[in-house]
Amino acid sequence: MILPLASLLLGTAFAAEPSNDVLSAWSEMNHASIRVTTADDGDYQQFDYELTPQHDVRIRIEDMAHGKATKGAVMLVDGALLVKDLPLEHGEEIDAIDSPALILQVVDKLLAWSSRSPREIHGRLPLDISETARDLSVSTASAEAEYPAPWTLRGSVEAKTDGAIGFDFVHAFRTEDVPIEIHYRGVWQKSAKAVALDDAMPLAGWRAFVLGPTQNSNDTGTTILDYGATPIEPLPKTLREMRQIVRERAKARKDMPMPGTKP
Repeated sequence: MILPLASLLLGTAFAAEPSNDVLSAWSEMNHASIRVTTADDGDYQQFDYELTPQHDVRIRIEDMAHGKATKGAVMLVDGALLVKDLPLEHGEEIDAIDSPALILQVVDKLLAWSSRSPREIHGRLPLDISETARDLSVSTASAEAEYPAPWTLRGSVEAKTDGAIGFDFVHAFRTEDVPIEIHYRGVWQKSAKAVALDDAMPLAGWRAFVLGPTQNSNDTGTTILDYGATPIEPLPKTLREMRQIVRERAKARKDMPMPGTKP
């Protein structure tokens, strides 16, 4: 399909849903920086992502609320969650990784709605998109978010000299008839230099959890099956030691006989 020249210069209104190839291309970053704001009160959330070839993740987080900043970090390593200097609600520890994971997915999908892969972005590309029929949905193993149609995307993406893609746009939609605008600004990058996490990294000051199926009971005694975070105690001394513990637990679960069968 050949787009009119005006569409190439000004962005695509009522854009076609991005192809799987374009969606996949935007998910292949190994560095990203995203600042999220929803009002003009100075509050924001800042997420700085690093992804390794082994699919480990480190995210540095800054949450500015009412003039007070909270700074911390999370890591996702071999199926284990590590959290440092961030408040955690008991039983909801997995939220520490779910929230930044959903935000990254949303930004990747909105970037894909430019209908261009990262390699196809040259210079500055204005975005002026109105979607009237298709909701925008993202999910993890334990959380999901949906942004209902109609929604709009206004702003721009821009190729940087170092091969990174800068973005600055506002995603607007309504939920329960309340208008919402979320401003995303930052940088997406697929760097030739791979990210690596040092296995000798000491874990003092971190909290560690293994992610997987959980089983709890409510006040009525009903068993509730869920997906969540279970503490790893005592805390491993290094990242290498934690990897070993997680792998041993995974092997033990794999070797465990199914209910109703003989070992």
